[in-house]
Amino acid sequence: MSDLTGRVLAERRASIPRTLQDGRVVTGIRIEFSVPISGSAPHWEVAHGDTPLIVIADGRAAEIGWSEEAPDGRYVLVAADGRPMVSISADAPKGIQVSSAEAIASWPWVGVTCASGEGDRLSWQVLGAGAMPAAWAENHPGMNDQIRRLDLKSSSEKDDTMVLTIALVDAVTGWALASKIEHQHKARR
Repeated sequence: MSDLTGRVLAERRASIPRTLQDGRVVTGIRIEFSVPISGSAPHWEVAHGDTPLIVIADGRAAEIGWSEEAPDGRYVLVAADGRPMVSISADAPKGIQVSSAEAIASWPWVGVTCASGEGDRLSWQVLGAGAMPAAWAENHPGMNDQIRRLDLKSSSEKDDTMVLTIALVDAVTGWALASKIEHQHKARR
């Protein structure tokens, strides 16, 4: 019986697409300014926590990202004049909380590194919640073609809370990588 079980398990493992076996999950937050910032671009500071994998900031937008889930910590986007613009707190029980000025929008994104040639057979799905909102955008411009990315942009301009499970599903085999997303944006008043 153990030989049969071993063969079945080996066959099951062999059917997992390479992307889902070896793919690396990356998650992050995108910040967009409603009015472009002139002059020097803002920069990210790590108040406490692990160093992010991705840090981008220019006059129109900023991003911060991590391999897997955001580690517990606090990350601050600071304007050139030293003024804090955005504060991101991440901890396991509460998820990610973003505090920002009203003129700034934020949303989470999730991505998976893809093996060459497998990207076309993969699609994003929201588990247990029906269709994906129209505001969500896949493969944000400027991202590496090897990363299958989904921006979970809210259609609301106000405070927003999002708790859901999203999966990248292989259409051929049905295998999937899933991630729970917990994001809360509060605008300062």
